[in-house]
Amino acid sequence: MLIILTEFLWGACLASFITTMVSRHLLSKSKTYPAFSICDTCHQRLASWQLIPIIGWLIQRGRCWWCHSWISPFQTVTEIFCGWLYFLFLPLSWQTLLLTTILVCGLLVLTTTDWYEQWIYPTILPTLIPLAFLVPHPHIWLFDLLIAFLFLIIGFFPGIGLGDGEFLFLLTICLGSQAACLTILLACALSLTNRRLWQKQALPLIPYLVGGLILTITLINFGWVT
Repeated sequence: MLIILTEFLWGACLASFITTMVSRHLLSKSKTYPAFSICDTCHQRLASWQLIPIIGWLIQRGRCWWCHSWISPFQTVTEIFCGWLYFLFLPLSWQTLLLTTILVCGLLVLTTTDWYEQWIYPTILPTLIPLAFLVPHPHIWLFDLLIAFLFLIIGFFPGIGLGDGEFLFLLTICLGSQAACLTILLACALSLTNRRLWQKQALPLIPYLVGGLILTITLINFGWVT
């Protein structure tokens, strides 16, 4: 039980660190943000307890302690999902730990950049390759390659970014077309929770694909998908 809790907390803390660093530095927020964390609305410096992964957001009930403005649950959700991902790959040998950490860091960078700016670094996409070793899944290679290239072509069409197509291409190569299609289905279901979809605004797809991927890995891990 202690090992499970430790791995979950490690994943949550890693998610908190990566999303913060990406949002500040890769998205150039560091030019306007101080060296410490602040409320985006009232600019009050956050206390240490407010920065505790998952718990800080829950204690504040999703609102700033001082100005009571709404705090996006994005970072908290990523912390929960990443903690859960480490749990799914238990027991962790050093090889599994290394592959999981590479995968998680890549997914966090892709998710955060797409969430805030709706673009991704294509050079980060190869961090999906550990999926092929962490989640063994049967392949029908001829069919999987056909579907993978179809996803890549779709990425050039309006409404779906090239990065989304490249993400799905690599995902299909690593896990197969069945897992990729299930990921898309679950991602679409998750995206229904975003009000921007109903307001016909542009919606970042990668965060929902990553969420769908983690749910797919969960179903495979528990034997609910063969």
